[in-house]
Amino acid sequence: MADADDRRRPPGSRLIWPLLALPGTVWLALLFVAPLYVVIAILFGGTDPILREPVPVWNPLNWDFTQFNYVWDHIVGSSPFFRPALVRTVVYVAVATVACLLIAYPVAYFTALARQDRAAIRKLLADTGDFIGPLSSFTDADAFMKAADIFTQLVKKVEIKQVLREGDEVCVFWDYTTIVPSIPVIPIAAWLKLDTDKIKYFHLHFNPAPFVAAVERGDVAKALAQAQA
Repeated sequence: MADADDRRRPPGSRLIWPLLALPGTVWLALLFVAPLYVVIAILFGGTDPILREPVPVWNPLNWDFTQFNYVWDHIVGSSPFFRPALVRTVVYVAVATVACLLIAYPVAYFTALARQDRAAIRKLLADTGDFIGPLSSFTDADAFMKAADIFTQLVKKVEIKQVLREGDEVCVFWDYTTIVPSIPVIPIAAWLKLDTDKIKYFHLHFNPAPFVAAVERGDVAKALAQAQA
């Protein structure tokens, strides 16, 4: 079977994927591997005896580990002079990473909403949770998605005004513009909580009266028909 598949392939087809990956590999080598090696060569290099400047040593066989041992001893050894700075750095990076993730997931949700990307929205939601709106509430994400489909279909523009975070909770203030001319721009506040990289709690606060009135007048059905035409 393998021989038959090989015969059906055009000549040189095996090289196409390596060739496509070649530019990225070269780019990675030039901008990451090479600079990293320069840093390591300086770290394990020597010092100019007159100018007291670092001198890189390019041959790993000639590397001097004296400076590395000095720093390592001042981190975990008997004289941990550098340890507080290292611990603070790790803590600050961890806090910044968590804060970015907490803010990124809600922003990704509304970005997907603006693109009317239903699949992307679903991936951000936990299978079960609390999904609360001004007109109805759900504990199942698929049921929530089904009820929210009309809001996704009607979206014309999503403009995020402000994102606030406290702990694992995020509040997003945004303006929702629809394709229905009779519905004004609706300011919305969304309160979200994340659990294991998924949105587990989603509470929308807005005035549904203009939307309900447009549905009763038939404006929503008319706008959807025109969009699908």
